[in-house]
Amino acid sequence: MKRGYAILLDAVVALTVVMVILTALMGLRYSGSSASDISVKRLHYVSEDTMDVLNKIGVLDQIGEEWAAANGNQTSPHWLNASNLSAHHINQLLPTNVGWALTIDGEMVANNTRIPPGQATTLTHSTRLLVGYGRGLPTRGNVARAFLANIREKETSSYTYFGGYTGQGNITVFVRGLPSDATIQRCCFELNSPSDFNLYINENFAGAFEPIGGNMSANLREGLPAGPGNGCVAEADLSNIILGAPNNFTLMFTEGTIEDHYIGGGFIHILYNTSEMDTDEVARTTWYHFPGINGIINLYDSFYVPGRVESIGLYLHYMSNYSTYLNIGGTTVFSADGNESEQFITLSDAEIQGAPIGLIYHPDLDQNNVPLRMGTGNMSEVVASGNADVVLITDVSGSMDFRIGDNTGSEGEERGCDSPDLFDDDTKRISLAKCLARDFINTVMNHTGNRMALVSFDTEAEADGGSSYRFSDPQDNESMVSHVMGYSNDPSGGTCVCCAINQAYNLLDDVWSPTRSNYIIVMTDGITGYNCGSCNYQNRTVLFTTDFEADSEIAEWTVDGERTTAPGGYLYGKASAGSYGPHSGSSYFGIWGGFNPEYVALNRTPIDISAHNDVKVRVWYSYEDTEDSDEMGLYYWDGSGWEPIVEVLSPDIGSGQLTWAVAEADIPDSLNDLVLQFWGSTSTDSEHIMIDDLEVLVPPETSGCGDCTGSCTQTTGDRSCGATTGDCENTYCLPAVYDAICASQRAQNDLGAEVRTIGFGPATLGCLNSELTLIHSAECGDGAFCPGGNSTAAVDCYLNFSKDIYESSLESQTVFYGGELRESQLFPDSYLEIDYMPLNLSDYGTVSITQSTDRFDDTLNCRGVVEIPPDVVVSSARVTSYSGEHWTDYLDVDSGGGEIVYQLSDWGSDYALLGDPYIVQIPPEKILIGGNTTLTIETGDSEDNRTGCSPDDRAIYTIRLQSMVGYGGVFDDNLGCNWEIEFEDGTSFNAPIPTAYGGSSNCFYTPGLNSPMNKSYVAGDAVNDAVFRLMDQLDLDDDGEVDLLFDPNMIEFEISSAGGVQSLWGPAKFKLMVWL
Repeated sequence: MKRGYAILLDAVVALTVVMVILTALMGLRYSGSSASDISVKRLHYVSEDTMDVLNKIGVLDQIGEEWAAANGNQTSPHWLNASNLSAHHINQLLPTNVGWALTIDGEMVANNTRIPPGQATTLTHSTRLLVGYGRGLPTRGNVARAFLANIREKETSSYTYFGGYTGQGNITVFVRGLPSDATIQRCCFELNSPSDFNLYINENFAGAFEPIGGNMSANLREGLPAGPGNGCVAEADLSNIILGAPNNFTLMFTEGTIEDHYIGGGFIHILYNTSEMDTDEVARTTWYHFPGINGIINLYDSFYVPGRVESIGLYLHYMSNYSTYLNIGGTTVFSADGNESEQFITLSDAEIQGAPIGLIYHPDLDQNNVPLRMGTGNMSEVVASGNADVVLITDVSGSMDFRIGDNTGSEGEERGCDSPDLFDDDTKRISLAKCLARDFINTVMNHTGNRMALVSFDTEAEADGGSSYRFSDPQDNESMVSHVMGYSNDPSGGTCVCCAINQAYNLLDDVWSPTRSNYIIVMTDGITGYNCGSCNYQNRTVLFTTDFEADSEIAEWTVDGERTTAPGGYLYGKASAGSYGPHSGSSYFGIWGGFNPEYVALNRTPIDISAHNDVKVRVWYSYEDTEDSDEMGLYYWDGSGWEPIVEVLSPDIGSGQLTWAVAEADIPDSLNDLVLQFWGSTSTDSEHIMIDDLEVLVPPETSGCGDCTGSCTQTTGDRSCGATTGDCENTYCLPAVYDAICASQRAQNDLGAEVRTIGFGPATLGCLNSELTLIHSAECGDGAFCPGGNSTAAVDCYLNFSKDIYESSLESQTVFYGGELRESQLFPDSYLEIDYMPLNLSDYGTVSITQSTDRFDDTLNCRGVVEIPPDVVVSSARVTSYSGEHWTDYLDVDSGGGEIVYQLSDWGSDYALLGDPYIVQIPPEKILIGGNTTLTIETGDSEDNRTGCSPDDRAIYTIRLQSMVGYGGVFDDNLGCNWEIEFEDGTSFNAPIPTAYGGSSNCFYTPGLNSPMNKSYVAGDAVNDAVFRLMDQLDLDDDGEVDLLFDPNMIEFEISSAGGVQSLWGPAKFKLMVWL
C-alpha cells in the first residue's frame, strides 16, 4: 500500500509539472511569432521544464537505452527508436513555432527544423547528466561470479626444519601435517652434516645418505644424481610414509665420532598433491616440537609466534646424567641436575612467567624470532675446543735478507726476538718475520683443538732443503716455534707465492673436515716471479676474445701495404709448431719465413669499443728459434700512430720456444674503434713469432673475484720474471701473479679455506704486481689483505689475524667430549605449546600453496629476492640460513624501504648462550605483493664479528589464492562455452562450462605450446567472463597454465540479471537546444 501511494504521488507531481509547462507553452503558442514579445529567459524556462518532464516520466531513460544499443549506427533500429521517441514527445511538448534539437554526448539524435536555426533570433539550451548509459555499452543484461567449490588437486610442499645446530648424536624428528589424500611426488633432505647417516622412516630403513662439501652450505640436497650429495629418498621407500599421521624420521650416523653427529641446519621437503584447499590453516595454538637427540643434548634453534602470545607451556621429556638447561630468548627457564632416570617436566605459563625465572614476558615473543638453546652443563668430560686448521706461510726468498724499513736492497741486521731494536728500520726482514710468526703461533694455539702447519718458500714451497711442518707433526707451541726459528738467517732464491699456497692446499687437504674452519696466511715481501703451471686470471668482462682456432678470425687480418716492406717470402696464419705449441687449443696466430730485414704488418678489422671506457687489451705471445735481428710486436692505432701492446725488438731465443708470456695495455677512452696490428720480421721458415688468446676487456659489472682457467698446482716454480723492484709493472711477471691468485681461488673453492695475505715491507706498497697478487689472492680466497709496509704495520697484521682466528674458533657450537660417554637423551615428544591471537587469519575461499625460491647464491652481498604474484595473500614467509659454526644473527627485509626484522644481538651479546635459528620468520605484511622483496641474511659470532652467509640460503613461503571472483561486467548472455584449459602439470581438459552448456562456442586458456598463449573466450557472455577471470587469477606465473587442478563440475556460478543499474556507465550528457 505504501509503495502504491508513493507511485501515485510521483505521478501527480509529474502531471503537475506537465500542466505548468503546457500553460507556459500556451503563452508561447498564442502570443504570436514575433520574437520581440518573447524573452530568452522565458524560452529557457520552457527548455528546462521540457527536460524535467522527459526525465520524470522516464522518456530520457528510454532514449538513452536505445542510443547506447545503437552504438553510433544511425541505420540501426535502436537509433531509429531513439530518434522517433525524441520527436514524438518533444513535438508534443513544444509549440510549432519553436525549433529544437536533442544530442547525447554530442551526437544528434533528433531535431525539428520547422524554424531553420539560421533564422532564429532567440536560442537557448538545457542539459541533463544521466548515469547508466554509454555508447555501445549494455544497459540491461547479465552479471556472473564464479568460485571453486573444491579442487581435484594442487601441488604444494611440507617442510620440517632442523635448528641451526641439532645434535649431538642420532636425531629424530616427526613430519606432521600430510593430508590423508596426499600423493607424494618426492621426499628429500636439504641439510648440512659432516657425517654419513642411515635414514629410518617409522622404524623402516629408507636409505643411506652421504653428505659432501663444506660447513656453511647444503652438502646434502635434492636435484643431484644418485650417490654422494643426493638428499632424496628412493621412490620405493616413500611407501614407509603414513598419510594423515605424524611420521618418525630417524637419522642414525654411521661414521665419525659424537663430535660429528649433528645437523647444521636444513629441512625435510615433501612435495605432494592433494585435493585439500587449505593445508595451512591458521589456529590459535602453535607448537615448537623439540627434536629427539640420543647422545649429548646440544641444541641451537628458534621459534616464532605469528601473533600476540596469550600463554605458553612447556613439556620436556629427557634423560641425562648431566645437568640440563633450557634457555629461551637469553633467559634460562629451566635447569636441573643430572639424573639416571627419565624426566617428565611440565611448566605452566604462570611458572614460566613467575619468580624466580620470570624474565620472559609475552610481548617479547609477539611476532619475534625467539632464540632457543638447550644444552648440557657441568660436564667435566666436556672440554672447550677450537676448530681452526691454519697454515702459516713465510717468505724466505733472497729479499728477506734486506732491511724492513727501506727498499734500497741493503742487508739488514740480524736480531733476536728479545732485542730492544727488533722493530728498527734496519732489522733484517727474516728476523722480524720469525718473531711475528712465533707470536702468531702462540695466539692461535692458545686454544685447545686448533691445529697449525707451517710452510716456507722461495722458488719452491719447501725452501732451504727443508720440509713443511704438517698437521700430523706435534701440535704444541714449542715444536712449532722451534721449526720457525730454524728458517735460515741468510735467505736466498726467488719468490714463488703460488708454490706456497699450493703446498698449503695439500696440507689442508690431508686432514680436511667440513666441521673445521680452514685458513691460509700468506706473507711475502715483494713481487712473485715464479709460476706453477699455466693459469689465466680474468677479473674483467670480456668484450672480444679469440683463440685463433677459427678460419674466420684469420680472415679478419689483412696485410698493411704501407708498413709491410717485405716484397714476399713471408707466411702468416694458424700454426701449431714449437716446443710448447699454442698457449691454448690447437693453434696460434703466427708470422714466419725468410724476409729479414724487411717487415710484414697485418691489420685486423676494427673492433667497436665506442660504448666503453677503461678498455684493456690482453694477449699471450711467444717466439721460436728467433735471433737478435728479428723483431715482433702487437700494436694499436691511437689516432696518430701505432702504440705497442707488446714489443720485442731482439727476440734472441736461439733454439726452442719462449714460454708463453702475457702482455696488457690500456686503451685511450677517446677511441671508438680498436685497430690492432701484428708486426714483425723473421729470418727463416723455422723462425716463428706468435700471439694467442687475444682479449679485449672492459670493467666488470660487479666487483669480486674474477675467473680462473687453466692448471697451476705445482709446488716448484718456473721463472716468469726477475721480480726485482723494477718489475712492478713488468707484464712478464703476470703468469706468476695469475697463478698465485688462482691457487688461492682453488683453496677457497675446494676446501673452503680463507686466504689472508700480508704485504711485508715497503716493496709491497705502490707496486702494481705485488698489490695485484696480494689483494686479488685475498679477494679470491674470501679473506683479507693487510699492508704491512713497516715493522709497526706488520706487527698489527700478524696480531689482528691471529686474534681473529682465535676468537672465531672459540665460538664453535660443537661439544668436544673427552671421557666415557654416559647416556643422555632428549625425546621427540617434548614441546612448547603457545596460545596466541592470530594477526593473519585464513580467508574464506582461498587455497594455500607453499613454495620456495631458488638458492640465493650470493655470498658477496648475502641477498636474495622473493617475487610474489599479484592478487594473492602471503600467510607465512621465512628465510633459511646455513650458519656453520657461527650464528644466524641478522635479517633485513626491503620491499621499498628496508627494515631490520631480526637481530640476534637484541637477545644478548654472548651468542654462545643463545639459540641459532636456521629459519628466520618474516612478518607476512613485510612481503610485497605483486613485486620483489629483497632479503639480506647474515651470520656472525657477535654483533661486530661478521662471518658472511651461505650460497644455499633461500626463502620459503605460503601464499593464498582466491578461489573465487566477484561479479564482472554486464553482458547480453549467460550461456557458457566449451572450454579448453591446461594445467601446470601438463594435463588439460576440454569440456562445457557450465556442464549443462550444449552450444558450439569454444573458449581457451592454454599456453599455446610453440605459439603465443591462447587466452580467448566468446565475448558478450557473463559466464565466460567469470570463468576467464577465475582462470587468470589461478595462473600464478601468467604462463597460460592454471596452477590448481579441478574438474569442470567443480566451478559454481551465481548469475544475476542486471537492468537500470545507474552506476555502471556514464554519465551521458543529454542536451536539448530550442530556438525561435
